[in-house]
Amino acid sequence: MIQQLALINRDWNGLLASLVPADADIRLLTLDVDPVTGSVRVSASAATAAQANDYTALLQQRGQLRQVKLMALDGQPQQTIFEVSAQWAP
Repeated sequence: MIQQLALINRDWNGLLASLVPADADIRLLTLDVDPVTGSVRVSASAATAAQANDYTALLQQRGQLRQVKLMALDGQPQQTIFEVSAQWAP
């Protein structure tokens, strides 16, 4: 019961706000959060690989996430699909 209350009381608003892209060319596709382990996985699309790298750096700078890593980068003709993993800081 105490663990369940701790999960509910996590800063969900802060996490979601920290994931909002600053660049309008970045679109979030999926979000997978495990509140027990704190693992976060985001897939998104960007116009360029540089924008994907910038978004990854922004997630680290905002401070809600740690160990932010760009895990996959797939350059398509019109867009770049990428995946970021991180740990949600308690």
